[in-house]
Amino acid sequence: MNAAMAMMGLEEKIRERTSEYGLKLYSECLQKVADETPRVGSDGRVLTQGRTQDALVRTPYGTVPVRVFCGRCAATGRFEVPFKEAYCRGSRFAMTPLLERHVAVTACETGSYEKCARLCGEWGCPVSDDKAMDLVRDLGVNCLDSDLPPLCRDAAGAEDVLIVSLDGWEGRFRGERWGEEEECRDGHVDWHDIKSAVMYRLSQVADTGAGRRTIVAKHIVCVPPNTTPEAFAKKVEREAGRMGMLRAAKVYFIMDGATYLWNLFDVHFSLYARGTLDYYHAVQHLAALADALFAGEKDPAPRKEWLDRQCRELKSLGPKTLLETVRAIDWKGIRRREAKKAARREAAYFLSHEDHMDYGGNAALGVPIGSGAMESQCSQNQNRFKRRGQFWSDEGFAAFIEVYARYTNGELKYCFSRRRAA
Repeated sequence: MNAAMAMMGLEEKIRERTSEYGLKLYSECLQKVADETPRVGSDGRVLTQGRTQDALVRTPYGTVPVRVFCGRCAATGRFEVPFKEAYCRGSRFAMTPLLERHVAVTACETGSYEKCARLCGEWGCPVSDDKAMDLVRDLGVNCLDSDLPPLCRDAAGAEDVLIVSLDGWEGRFRGERWGEEEECRDGHVDWHDIKSAVMYRLSQVADTGAGRRTIVAKHIVCVPPNTTPEAFAKKVEREAGRMGMLRAAKVYFIMDGATYLWNLFDVHFSLYARGTLDYYHAVQHLAALADALFAGEKDPAPRKEWLDRQCRELKSLGPKTLLETVRAIDWKGIRRREAKKAARREAAYFLSHEDHMDYGGNAALGVPIGSGAMESQCSQNQNRFKRRGQFWSDEGFAAFIEVYARYTNGELKYCFSRRRAA
C-alpha cells in the first residue's frame, strides 16, 4: 500500500469518527427542538388526540431517530407532526434544511438528478434521484418573489453602471404524445423558447490577463416556457430594480435585433436606460445588406471592401456613415427583385436602430458593445437543462429553473422561508 492509499484510509477513519460525533450531536439537538416545538396545527390551534411517534430525519451526517408529537388538526381532520411541518419537507422522507440545501446545490451543479444522487452518496449521505427531484420541485414551487430582499447583494450604487442583456434559448419538452410506445416525430417532443436575462455591474467585469474578460458576480433571470413577453418584462423590471436600476449612474440594455425585445425595452426600460444593438448581430445584417447591394457582382472584392469599411466605421464612429449610406441607396440600380426586397428589409432594420449603435461611445466608457455575457449565460443554462436525453415537463422545468436562478444569484436561502402548504 502506497502513502496516498494509507492517507486515504486514515481520512476515512477520521470521517467515520466525525460522522459518529455529528450524529450524536444532531440527535440531541433535534430531539430538543422537537420537544420545544409548539403542538399546534396548520390552522394555528392546539392539536387534539396527541401522541408521540418515532420519526427518521436525514442530516448531512446520516439518519437520526427523533421522537415527535403527532395530533389531529381540527380544520383539516388530518394528523399532523408540527416538528416536520416546521422544519422538514414531506412526511415520509424528512431532511434537515442544511441537507436540503446541499442536495439542491448538487442538483444545480450536476447534469442530472441521477448524477446528483451518486454524488450525494459519494460524500456520505445517499439520496435517491426521485427524492432529489421531489426536493427541487418543492423548493421551486414554494419560491415566491415576495420572499426576496428589496435589493440584491450585488446591487448597483449611485456611481455604478448597470448592464442588462436579454435573449432566449430553446428548451426540449415532452409533447402531447410523449410516452407512447412508438415515438412519433409529431407530438412526441416540443421545443419552447426560454426567455432569459443577465445583469451585472460594470465594475464586476475583470480582466483574466489572457485578453479576455470575466464577470465576477452576475444576476440572472429565467422564466418558464410559454411565459408571455409582458410577464417576462415585468420579471426583468423587478429584478433589475433589485439590482439597482433606479439608482445606478447609468444603465445599458444590450440585445440582439429581436423585435419583441426592443418593444419591451421601449415600453418598460427606455426611461431608465440606453439601448445598444449587439454589434455582432449588426455585422450580420450588414453582410446581408452587402449581399443585396452587390447581387450579380462576379468580383467579390468590391463587396468585401464595402463591408469591411462599413464595419470599421460603425464600430469606431457609430451609425452616422452607415445611415447616410442607407438613405442614399439607389433603389432603381438594384434590378433583382429579391435583392431589392432584402436591401429594403436591412435598410429598415438599421434605420429602426439609429439610436442603438453608439459603439464608439460605449467602448470609450468600457461598456460592452456585444451581448456576449448573455450568449455565455444561455450556453451555461443549456449545459444544465438541455443535455442528451433530457425532456422536461412544464412543471418540473418551471420549478427547477427557479431554484437554479436563485442558486446562481446567491439567493437560494430564500427558498427555505416558505414550507410546503398543508
